[in-house]
Amino acid sequence: MSPEQIKKIIAEKVEGKWQAEHDASGHHYRHIPTNILVDSVTTKLIAEKPHLLKWSISKAIEWLEQYDRWERLKGPDRSLMLLGSQEAYTEFRDDAGSVGSAAHQVAENFLNYRIEKGFWPEDIRKGFKDGADPRAIASARSIEMILKKLDVIPISSELLVGSIRHRIAGTLDLLALIDNKLSLIDFKTSNAVSDEYANQVAAYKYCFEEMSGLKIKTVKIFHLSKKYDKCIVYNVPNLPSAYKAYKGIATFYDWFNNGKEKLEKDIKKIVL
Repeated sequence: MSPEQIKKIIAEKVEGKWQAEHDASGHHYRHIPTNILVDSVTTKLIAEKPHLLKWSISKAIEWLEQYDRWERLKGPDRSLMLLGSQEAYTEFRDDAGSVGSAAHQVAENFLNYRIEKGFWPEDIRKGFKDGADPRAIASARSIEMILKKLDVIPISSELLVGSIRHRIAGTLDLLALIDNKLSLIDFKTSNAVSDEYANQVAAYKYCFEEMSGLKIKTVKIFHLSKKYDKCIVYNVPNLPSAYKAYKGIATFYDWFNNGKEKLEKDIKKIVL
């Protein structure tokens, strides 16, 4: 199918069907035709992440090493210091998130320009304001480099997809043609690549296919450098298996958060 034919199907069957929403409990999406609210794909990815636990502990220690906080642990500020160390990782997490968000926004504008005009803007760096974080600029440059190197033809950027049947939804970074194959691309600016990314992109793939009736032939994760224009490309070798695993995780999430009692006391009198 031509890019124009694919765009027409997406416009008719996918675009405008979901709306992102946030509240105190997290990230959700509302299905506009039915008004049903579902959790995001990533919200349900609650598999244990040992590397994040180790990382948060290291950040807590680094926080305590600053200034005179170790000494203050011995005094009346002990509870305050412990609380601060427990929350220290959130500052680093939020900082990394802001870098990723800035790079994603510029990349979205860059891609939409190519989709609308039919050719790439001169330089993705022009999408940043003066004083922008160099890490975000490096990530955006990584996107520009890999898109042009692989001769990617973008079809849709930041596309909201979901499944009422499975009560999930999410935002697909990029749908494009690579070697004339319909491809799903997900951008990651995290310091490390996690196996759960396979579950995430598999869920996006099946949500899109359920909505559009189109088949995605390849799925790729672009791991972007925050230091220089470098990108490592990952494929998911077994998407059906990754999606099956995701559904298992999501099923547990739904059960755990359904508001129903999981245990009840046996009130029968037991005679020994």
